[in-house]
Amino acid sequence: MKHLTLIISAAILSTLLLAACKTDSPLMPEVVDCNTLDNIYNGEVSSILNSNCATCHASTSSGSPFVIETYAEYLPYLESGEFEIEVLNDGARMADWGNLTEEEIQILQCWYDAGYPEN
Repeated sequence: MKHLTLIISAAILSTLLLAACKTDSPLMPEVVDCNTLDNIYNGEVSSILNSNCATCHASTSSGSPFVIETYAEYLPYLESGEFEIEVLNDGARMADWGNLTEEEIQILQCWYDAGYPEN
């Protein structure tokens, strides 16, 4: 009986923990309206990227094997889709490491979806 209680308790706890880890929670609504943004790199986008990505990807950093500091340096990653995979997708490594907020990710997503214009 003691083992059955332990198994049931573990199953309930596991279910609760897994439910709490869902990333598509309805409690996190979209906070950015893409229609109201100035979707260009030379604005809020570069500010977000510089404050979150330059920590590792700046020419003065040893945190990454490659530098990404300018629009021209981001462009190959944007065109190949790697930016979307590494920064924008759920669970993206760079978004987590850079501590991007949900709002910042949504701003970057709007810019990406608009064709990532520079000016």
